[in-house]
Formats: sequence, structure tokens, C-alpha cells
Amino acid sequence: TDEQLQRYSKSWQRYRDVTKKCYTKFSKQGKDTKDVTPKLKLTVEMCMTKTRVFDVQKFLDEEYCRSKNTNIWKAFFASQLKNPEHILLDWNVVFENKVTEGQDAKDTTAVDDGGPSRQFLSECWKQLLALHILVGKKPVKLFEKSRSGVIPVTDDFLCHKVKISLSKQSGCDDSSEIDQFIENAKCYYRAVGRIILHSIMVSTTVSSSALVPLFQNFLLRNCSPRDPEYDKDDILQHITGIVFGDNPKKALSDLLKSTHETEDEEGNREEIILDENNIFSVFVYDACIDSRKIALSAMLDGLAPRDEKGEVIIDLRDIFWMMPHDAMERILFSRQSLTAEEVIGCLVPQFDQGGSEADADSVDRLECVQRQKDFYSNIFVPFLRTKGESDPSFLSKFVECCTGLNYLPYDDENQSHTISVEFNYEESLPGYLPMFHTCVNLIKLPGYLYGSPEEFAVIMEKSIDLSVGTFGIQ
Repeated sequence: TDEQLQRYSKSWQRYRDVTKKCYTKFSKQGKDTKDVTPKLKLTVEMCMTKTRVFDVQKFLDEEYCRSKNTNIWKAFFASQLKNPEHILLDWNVVFENKVTEGQDAKDTTAVDDGGPSRQFLSECWKQLLALHILVGKKPVKLFEKSRSGVIPVTDDFLCHKVKISLSKQSGCDDSSEIDQFIENAKCYYRAVGRIILHSIMVSTTVSSSALVPLFQNFLLRNCSPRDPEYDKDDILQHITGIVFGDNPKKALSDLLKSTHETEDEEGNREEIILDENNIFSVFVYDACIDSRKIALSAMLDGLAPRDEKGEVIIDLRDIFWMMPHDAMERILFSRQSLTAEEVIGCLVPQFDQGGSEADADSVDRLECVQRQKDFYSNIFVPFLRTKGESDPSFLSKFVECCTGLNYLPYDDENQSHTISVEFNYEESLPGYLPMFHTCVNLIKLPGYLYGSPEEFAVIMEKSIDLSVGTFGIQ
């Protein structure tokens, strides 16, 4: 129920706030207390070209190849987390403007008041499927696509691809060399876990495609197909499209009475006959969880980091194991898709902004405000509705331009996805492109509007194409 969900949400908020406070440094300045905790600085390289997209793979590769003494290396890749505040608290995401030949360099430094950090996380989720390690010059992917989102590749796939790549390039498949690349992969999986942990701790909704329900349960609730409380109908729904096609119930039914070789915790292998009592706890577990031990153990290492003494700093399973999966999913993760009505429901129009107070009661000004209201109701909102129906990706681009994230949360405790639609006389003059401010979730339109609905549609689409993925670069 909504009341139960609210209780779960408040419990999580208290847990999160108490944990963060333990790692926040304060300084007394007169009567005021100021947060002086050093923020982890992430420098995003932006190339001012047509795409302007930040390359997550390049960012991680460059940071991984730097000294292991850098703050980012220790925060993302190290097995022990020396400075928990670098993951549990806010980041400072800044960008470097890399101009192409023939362009003039200009200062585009921006302050991270939330928008760039959200954009960074959004790009991480969007580019997760492309994440890989390099074995020589050959990329070996770390994730694959399933019907419900991105999932880690199996151990067999990863080890086989590393072995084949080494053999082709050097004629050698020495086990110690293979192990070195597997450790490399673990560092990248650990970084993904740390990024998810950071997103959760700073109340930034995680994309549902980045962690599918089966692995949400395993990594955040310590719940797997082995657990009796994991409802079998839920398991069937969660594994659909991962390993058993679109009809896992039939696939599993066909396997009953067949033999399956499994391995216990001590490494002993045995053959068992599959029946209704063990097909979920043994076969499904082996196929979905045990087959991905490399990725899942490293991601869990990122999500439940240890300090230099080997003690767990934070383990989200301590709080989420007591919640139903549906409640946790609504608190932490995004909706799986966007509808025009959901986006329109987030909009808050702000009319008559930026003009002279002396003219506020003039007839012309009052007429202009009425035109703004008519424009919002009869042109702006219908445009989003029509465009969203014809091009589903448009809605996610619009939300990303306004907020930094290309999705909406299930439940929004702080209404952080309320999007202001401001009609401004001074900062957005007639004919100007709409401007977006991701730090405050804002789209700014000219107070004197546009000449026609057709003109607005063209200008709006152009503005979104120029703005999406730019980290707020104007």
C-alpha cells in the first residue's frame, strides 16, 4: 500500500542520512555550521562536435591506467575504500572543453550544482552495454542485453573471450595472463557497483535498465532463487528474456526429470535429477547467478565496500532485505518507460518571469501573460503529447535536457523531477532557442513566445538536439 511504501521510504531515508553524516565533515563559522567535506572531482572531457557525447569507456580506461594513488582510482577500482566520502557523498563533476581543429577554444567551466552529476550517471547507464576491457587490441565486452535491461556476461563467456583474444594476438593463453585480464574486468565491475552505490546514496534514481530485478534482489536484498521467500512467479517474471527465452515456465517444465551437474560451496560436483523442489534453487540459481560469479562478486564488492581493515563500511542489504522487492524498486529505480502523461504531470509552468515590476499591471503585460497560459495549454503541452507518441525517444531526451537524467523515478520523495517551464522576458528574448538548466530542472522560454506552433516545434526540436548529452554546456 502507499502507506507501507511511505514507511519503507522513511526508514531508508533515515538509514541513508545517518550513514552519510558519519562521513561528513563540518566546520563552525560563527553561528553557522558548514559542510567542508572534500568532494571527489570527476573531470569530463567534452569534444564540441556534433555528438558532444561523453565517453564513459574512455573515462574509465584513462582513470584505470593512471596511478593507483589517485582519488578516482581508489574510489572506483580499489578493493578497499580508503575515503568512503568519495562514494557516499556528492561529487563535483566538471568538464574540459576539447575543441576540434579550426574551432576557437572558449571557457565553458560550469559549477556542478547537481545537473552535471546527474548527467554523468545518466551517461553511465546509457553506455553500460558498451563497457569492455581490452585484451591487446581486442575489446571483450562485460555486459550483454536482455529483454529487461543490461546484464553481466557469464564467467564462461568472459574467460573464453579473453583466452581466444590472447591466443590470436600472441599465440599464448597462459593461465596467469588470463587471470590478469579477469582481475582487470573485476575492477571495472567493481567501479559499476561503486557508481550504483553513489547514485543510491545521493538520492539520484538509478535507471531500471542498469540493474534488472533479478540482480536487484541478489545484490541489494541478498535474495536469490535459492530463497524460499522469493516467489516462484516473481522469479519466472524476472528471468524472462535472460537465459530461458520468453517462456521460462515452459522451458523449466521441459527440464523436469533431466539431470543437471551442480557444484556445492566446497567445489564438489554432483549430478542431480531436476524436480519441482530443486529446479529453482539449483538449476535457475546456477544458470543465472552462479554462472556470473566474477561479475556479481565484484559488483557486490563495489556496492558493499570494505575499509583498509577489511571491515564493511556500508551494506545496503542491511536495510533492503526487510523490504519487499517492489518497495525497494519504487524507492531506488526508475520507471521502465516514459509516457507523455507522466512527463506532462511533472511540469510546473511559471508565467510572467523577468519583466519590470513597474509594468506588471499594465494591459499589455496582462495580455501577454494570458497568451503565455494559452501557449502552454494549447501548444506546449499538446506538442509534448503528439511528439512523444510519434517518437518515444523524444520524451527521454526532453527530460534529460531539463534534469540531467533521461528517465523518471517511480516515487520522488523530494519532487526532484518537477520540471519548471519558465516564460522569461529578459533572459530569453523573442526568437531565442529554449534554454535548459539541469541543476534546477528548468526549461526557459521567451516571454513573448513564438510566431506559430510550427515555428515552436522546429525550434524546440533543434534546441533538444543541441542540448542533449552536453552536461549543461550552452
